[in-house]
Amino acid sequence: MTMSARSGLPAWNVVLQFMTGPGVSPASSSCKRFAIAGLQRPIRILFLPCHPSAVPMALAAHDILDAQLTARGVAMPYFCGVARTGDCMAWSEPACEQVLVPVIGADLAAPAQPHGGASNAADFIVDWLACGPMARLLPAVMPGVSTGSALAKVPLQASRANAVPWGGSPQHLAAIAFRWQRRSAFLSYRRQDAAPVADQIFDGLGRAGYRTYVDRFCGTAGSYFPDELAEELADKDVVVVLESANIRKSTWTMWEVAFAHRYRIGVVAIQLPGAPALKRITDRKSIATLNRSNQLFGADLDDVIEFIALNTALGTPRRAAFYEAIVASAASSGGGSSQSLGDGLLQVVDRKGVSKAVVLAHGRPGILSDVRRLDVPAAQATGVTPLLVGQHEHLPATAADDLKWIAGQRGISLRGRFDTYMHVKNLC
Repeated sequence: MTMSARSGLPAWNVVLQFMTGPGVSPASSSCKRFAIAGLQRPIRILFLPCHPSAVPMALAAHDILDAQLTARGVAMPYFCGVARTGDCMAWSEPACEQVLVPVIGADLAAPAQPHGGASNAADFIVDWLACGPMARLLPAVMPGVSTGSALAKVPLQASRANAVPWGGSPQHLAAIAFRWQRRSAFLSYRRQDAAPVADQIFDGLGRAGYRTYVDRFCGTAGSYFPDELAEELADKDVVVVLESANIRKSTWTMWEVAFAHRYRIGVVAIQLPGAPALKRITDRKSIATLNRSNQLFGADLDDVIEFIALNTALGTPRRAAFYEAIVASAASSGGGSSQSLGDGLLQVVDRKGVSKAVVLAHGRPGILSDVRRLDVPAAQATGVTPLLVGQHEHLPATAADDLKWIAGQRGISLRGRFDTYMHVKNLC
């Protein structure tokens, strides 16, 4: 990632591309570079509609993200021209995450040859994944297309990626493709059974750029353990449970899964040999065998990290969708309605169509950047209440005090899962 000598800020740390897939007409291609302050690692995102019917949706998601990045950039974006693929300069930055978002409007054909010339979209996907360990795949299947068959004819490396459950919404697809915060995970396991595997996954996620909580490495001396667990869980994108033979004997693991379920944090499981399958798991990956040291084989570890990465990308939109649904239901019950303002913000209007609130309902504990996102003209109008909806009660004490103070200074109402509904309903 190159740096600006004048400001010390990155000359670029986001590359956003759009390109119609092979054989899709009319051909279209564009590329922009952005400098975003505070972004912890560079990322390149390519939206690739793989069928003519997918072009409008892929372009809409691209344009939404383009507008968000332009609004938050430290300088005007640089238009590079047409999108370059295999020879894009982003490949020369080893820390850059390379995210391909194929928007699939019909079943993909089988590749003509293993890595040959990208004669169709399936070839293109295979070539992308062969470019290095930072290559990521987030396939988005259009509504009405069979998820099971859409990727059935491409090689295992591509087809094992679950299709993104984005509901046909370009806003959700843009949110899945790009994350403002560093990715995070909470490892839940029974130490007597699975410590060697937990160590491996902790190391693998760290190399992939995650903030990861493992009690053996991250616990704070002198803290009250349940409070620390709640604070760490509420802050994470996904909870990764290592299902081992005696997992049900771990009271803490069962509590962690229940907490995550209560607050709609995604829970995925790595099922070790001979382990039972816990209930209320969002997705699961089973491991056939461990090595003599009771650890994962190298290929299995790579698959596990990829599995967690995909579910991390999906976890935040799922949680946000749950909290946004609470707002929409409450507004409707009060005779009003809600509508998107973009950038994750909702506008609540009463039955007369008068704006009553601007809401950021991502469900996470609030942070300073959330307050800044609510600093929009629509939230400053007379009679409009800015609402920040999330798990603020699980912030560390000092962070909670800081959030309450800045929210008070800006006139922002802090709400959680259990008091949002009645508050929004009463506003309408």
